[in-house]
Amino acid sequence: MASTAAVHTIRVSGHSFRVTHTDGHPLARPNETDRITLAPGERIDAEIFASGREGQRFEMASGRKELGISIPIVYGEGSVPAVTSPFVPPRPRAYLPAPPDRPDFALELSSAMGMVGGEGMMMGGMMMGGGSNALRWTINGKSYPETARLDVPVGEVITMRIRNRDMMSMMMGHRMDHPIHLHGTFFQVLSINGQAPMDELWKDTIPVPSGGYVDIAFVMAKPGDWLLHCHIIDHEDGGMMSVIRAN
Repeated sequence: MASTAAVHTIRVSGHSFRVTHTDGHPLARPNETDRITLAPGERIDAEIFASGREGQRFEMASGRKELGISIPIVYGEGSVPAVTSPFVPPRPRAYLPAPPDRPDFALELSSAMGMVGGEGMMMGGMMMGGGSNALRWTINGKSYPETARLDVPVGEVITMRIRNRDMMSMMMGHRMDHPIHLHGTFFQVLSINGQAPMDELWKDTIPVPSGGYVDIAFVMAKPGDWLLHCHIIDHEDGGMMSVIRAN
């Protein structure tokens, strides 16, 4: 399932999922669920036990059926022997047991009205500067390419708190999570709104909840410039993007 902007909650009628991986990384313990929620950029590996009978029909579909995501599941003739799950639990590898009191970096996600390709910005209900106005997406008050570059050493654990203070979206009538994606590596999720995951959780894309925050830890193994951005494409193109320079 792919989407540039929509969050999808996927269900399979008459079946349940056994989730084993998030963004390609094995979970410490698989979990059973009747639904999978995916933000843009996220991936989940899941197993489904084929428990239907010949001639039965089921459906795997998004809760947002108006977007046309629906896959029929039909049990045909014949059968195959049942197999055991190939999943093997990983060894513990956490960078940190909990988020630090002071992370290395703190990012604030937001949006504002401002000039396309310029410095104009809506502040206090007044437009500062002239030009053509558009909704701009920001990190620490700036839109790419004006966002500050983040310099990190190669091979060291870096901690980051990412907070979603997108007041403009809430003023426009909807709360919006921002799925943040980090290139060049993956990260340990240390907390979501201050709550640690029950088990180690590794990802490369994390929805930062509206009005909330996430804490992550990562290591850049290779030098270079690596993008960090919102995976809602309009937000990325509108400026919610920064560069991490590893050296």
